[in-house]
Amino acid sequence: MLGTETVTFTRTGGVDDDGYPLPATTWEVDDCDIQSGSGTETLGTDRSAAAQQVSVFVPAPAPAIEHGDTLAFRGLSGWRIVGDPVEWIDEDPELSGWSLIVTRGEG
Repeated sequence: MLGTETVTFTRTGGVDDDGYPLPATTWEVDDCDIQSGSGTETLGTDRSAAAQQVSVFVPAPAPAIEHGDTLAFRGLSGWRIVGDPVEWIDEDPELSGWSLIVTRGEG
């Protein structure tokens, strides 16, 4: 077991042959580990913005994770994957899974 967090993943469904959106797919993965990362804040006279970045470790066997998937955890949605998810394999199967860097911003 890697951690104690539950992460919800959402994958957009794309569009059908007529161009209409298909429903998104959502699934939850338990026992994830979330590690703090960096944050930035930009303040201006007419606008302010903030961004956070964290690492998420998802245990195997989780469904294949794709770059376009979005995540929700700790009551916050809209986390986007930075780069490509990295699958890692350990001698101990309970320590194998996916390593993700995710970011979320406002403003």
